[in-house]
Amino acid sequence: MRDVSQLEWDVLRIEGSPQEWSDRLALLQMRENECDRFRLELLYLRTQFCMFFALPHFLVATNVIFLDAWKAMVARERRDARGMELLTNQDIINFAIDDHLRSVTSISQATRGTHRDSKESTSKKVEEFETSLQDIVAILQEVEKTRPQLTSEGETPTHREEIIDAVANAVMSKVDAKLDEILDSIKRSQPTGESTGRESPDDDAKVEDELQLEEEALGEEIHNEEPNEDDEHLDEEIPFEEELEYVEEANSDDEAPLEQEERRQLEKERERHKR
Repeated sequence: MRDVSQLEWDVLRIEGSPQEWSDRLALLQMRENECDRFRLELLYLRTQFCMFFALPHFLVATNVIFLDAWKAMVARERRDARGMELLTNQDIINFAIDDHLRSVTSISQATRGTHRDSKESTSKKVEEFETSLQDIVAILQEVEKTRPQLTSEGETPTHREEIIDAVANAVMSKVDAKLDEILDSIKRSQPTGESTGRESPDDDAKVEDELQLEEEALGEEIHNEEPNEDDEHLDEEIPFEEELEYVEEANSDDEAPLEQEERRQLEKERERHKR
């Protein structure tokens, strides 16, 4: 009885094992054989117990033994070698045998169902493989039909080269599609300038254009101012050395146009105060 319970746990452990499917199928086949053995043993035990419990009635009927003696002998507590209590009641024994027969039958059906599912899965994979082979053969036949004419004088491409080219083209098309998909995902996931806190090159160009426009507008305002008579008089009387120095400073690359104009105004005011 304990072996039947252990068999059920073994089947559950094998079904959830991470081993290869072929190894698990072999182990399940062994457990199915054990189920058949247990079924035969239980049926044999049922027959033997039926004969055992039927014999005392004949002995009592023939006055070989007394009924009270038989009942006392059956009611005595008995244990097996492992210390487990033995069943002596006929009804309980028959119930236990029937229960174990149902368990063995259930385990056997489960293992057979697993084998059946495995065979169906294997046959399905074989059918899919055959279908793929048929598709490949159809493609090769199409390639054979559309094989180009002579590529060079006295030479034609071999059948193997055509197959390699067809396979390479198919593989490259899949690779290109995958690369496009990856690039699109990268572009979609690329952070913008606002999210990273950095200004993009377009933003820098816009800022430079705005600064340049402001400088040009300021230069035009200064250029459009009406000239003062005193300023013209002062400009005529500026010494040649100071004018030359001013021109050299104005031509330097380090000074901006706005700073040059401010320096010119300061020079004019300085000469005015001197006079």
